[in-house]
Formats: sequence, C-alpha cells, structure tokens
Amino acid sequence: MIFHLKGLRSSHGHPLAEKVIVLDDIYKIRAVVSRWIADESVQPIITTGGTGVTGRDGTPEAIQPVLDKEIQGFGELFRMISYEDIKTSTIQSRALSGVANGTYLFCLLGSSGACRTGWDDLIQDQLDVRHSPCNLAELMPRLREYAVGSFYINLTGSLGTLGFCSSTELTSIRTLVLNDCQRFADSDFH
Repeated sequence: MIFHLKGLRSSHGHPLAEKVIVLDDIYKIRAVVSRWIADESVQPIITTGGTGVTGRDGTPEAIQPVLDKEIQGFGELFRMISYEDIKTSTIQSRALSGVANGTYLFCLLGSSGACRTGWDDLIQDQLDVRHSPCNLAELMPRLREYAVGSFYINLTGSLGTLGFCSSTELTSIRTLVLNDCQRFADSDFH
C-alpha cells in the first residue's frame, strides 16, 4: 500500500491525496512513487508492507534507487524501538526513509503494530514543526535546494512560512496509516 499526503500544512480537510495498492512488484512500486515525487506538491509518501526478507518483499529495492538521500537513522531507530516489543525478531525489519526530489518517503512494515510504532514513535513528531529540538517538517522548504559554489538555489521559489499539521490532522493521518495496515493484514494480498 502506498499513499501520499497533499496539503499536509493546511488546516482543513482530510490530508490523504491518493492511495494505491501495488502488489509485490518493485517496478510498479517504483513507477507510482516516481510519478508522485515528480509532483512538487506531494509531501510525504508513506508505504506499508513489503519490507521483510521474503522473496516477495521488495519495497526497499523499489525505493532505494529513487532516493537522493537515505535517512539512515530511521531504520535503526525503528528497530531499536521495536526491540522492546518483539526482541530479536526486529532484525526482519527493513524500515526505510529518505528524500527523493524534495519529497520525504517513509517505508513502514505491513503489520498494524509496526505501522503504529512507525507513526506514533517516529513519523508523527518529525512531521510536526512544533516538535523540538528539531524535526523534518522545518526542513521541507529547503529540500529542493542545490549547492552551487557557495550559494544555494531553492528550486521551489521563496521559502515562505512553513505551517504545521494540527493535532486533528495528525490524528487523522495516524488513523489512516493504522486502518490501512489492518486492512492489508486482513486481506489476501500479503
């Protein structure tokens, strides 16, 4: 399951912009994600499932080639937090995060517990500009900067003012992530 959120910083409406179910095909997953990262208004993209170690699990292989930068601490922190609940089984997790064309990507596991961990303990705070001491949300305006000598070029124009998700929007996004993980777990697709 792959979805992205548009208008994450707006204070009205449901933030889900599009959701697609792609079954175990790294090229189809990559095609959907590539289309979304080409759209500058998409921010962020969240995938659920396909991050295990079986032959069918290929989400990291689909996503890694499109990443400009991997956020390496995401997977390590996910496994550290998961260890409290599932002990050494956490080595089967290949949770992944990064930036592609100025868009954050988060690849979560397909189980509802793993989605809850990923959202509640990692993503939610990082997408909230009020989280201290720092967060990924405050970096969003700078993701499309490219260094040229000693100057930076911002390809999206002026930085403007970065807003933030309301607590209602964050709760709505959390519910969406958890519900989609539960539907996936209950389906015949896995």
